Amino acid sequence: MAKITVRYFVQRKGNPFPRYFWAPSSELRREGWALQRIPDNWDSYGDGAVLYAAAIAKAQALNQMLDDRRGAAIKAPPPAALPRTVENLIREYRMSDWFKPLGPKTKRDYEQCLARIIDWAGDCPVRAIDDDRISKLRKGMARTPTFANAVVRVLRRLLGFGVKKGWIMVNPASKPGLIGTPPSGKIWPRAAIAEFIAAADDLGCHAIGTAVLLDEWLGQREGDVIRLPRTVYRNGELVFRQAKGQSLAKGTQGSGMVLPIDLVPELKARLAEQLKRNDDRKVKSLVIIQSEITGQPYKEDFFRHEFARVRAHAAARMREAKGWYRGKDGVWRNDQVAAKVADLPAKVRAEAMAAAAADAATFDLDYLLPGRDIADPDCFKIGMEELQFMHLRHTAITRLGEFQVSP
Repeated sequence: MAKITVRYFVQRKGNPFPRYFWAPSSELRREGWALQRIPDNWDSYGDGAVLYAAAIAKAQALNQMLDDRRGAAIKAPPPAALPRTVENLIREYRMSDWFKPLGPKTKRDYEQCLARIIDWAGDCPVRAIDDDRISKLRKGMARTPTFANAVVRVLRRLLGFGVKKGWIMVNPASKPGLIGTPPSGKIWPRAAIAEFIAAADDLGCHAIGTAVLLDEWLGQREGDVIRLPRTVYRNGELVFRQAKGQSLAKGTQGSGMVLPIDLVPELKARLAEQLKRNDDRKVKSLVIIQSEITGQPYKEDFFRHEFARVRAHAAARMREAKGWYRGKDGVWRNDQVAAKVADLPAKVRAEAMAAAAADAATFDLDYLLPGRDIADPDCFKIGMEELQFMHLRHTAITRLGEFQVSP
């Protein structure tokens, strides 16, 4: 019987007839092609010559199947390159090491900005983005300058990624000309600090009150305060370093800060009380500011929610102390004020009541806020519900100035 040469056809000794296999190469096996004994019904044959012919036919059929599949893959056109639009650059950016290592909150903030960029120029070729287009983007968001600046900063980073990928040669947003945002000038009066802490304790949110008192003296960002480890408080001092500007690669850190706690008795007492509360819980955490519910550090979103709840409660306490009460419809009322405006037209009366209710939760200031008109009778007042946690940074700096600390 003449021997026929067929790719991947292998013969082995057997009894009473040889054994035949289709044995693809190791490369083909990695692609999923498996070793097979052939033909499929090899054990039903009683004639060696017929078995051999059937095995050859099966091997040739498998080779044809292999060739057809591989030929189709070779002949298939390569996938078309994605158009180099802004939206497609954003897709690549999201999958890159420029985006993946970012923290959850940073990613969330970036996604808001990227969504705005897609609305603005998603189908526009990246190479068509120039100074004029970026200027129009900025001007279109002039009413929200803070968000406009955030969007332009993310655009600058995105186009920098485009330069690295070779989509464009120069980053047109490298010097975007951010919109100047004047400082709010809002500072927490000391009475507001006291009112807020009392309201926090009243709601059982002691850690929120501690965070506000701490930041009156530290002036840190909200995220830094709620992550302050217990180790920063040692030997009667708060000792820590600014994380901003830190470079592990260069071995540098931000400037060091030391606050002798003995100089601030109310803060010293508050910290001692907070740490005792933390230690009394079954759930232990290494940070100072812990949620009373979980015993764990606050997530920033939940901290902001609880901060707003405490602030609203503080404003309500201030109004109630001045004879105001909230009706079932949620509107604040005061019988004495209502009697004074009873003769006014309904619309004017409602506006007067609302203004009086707002005034009942304000503090007197000894300075003029930026943007306020000296002719406005309320220009030297600030409402409890106007105050934000970030204003404690302004407050801490102002306190230092009051104590004649140099710039």
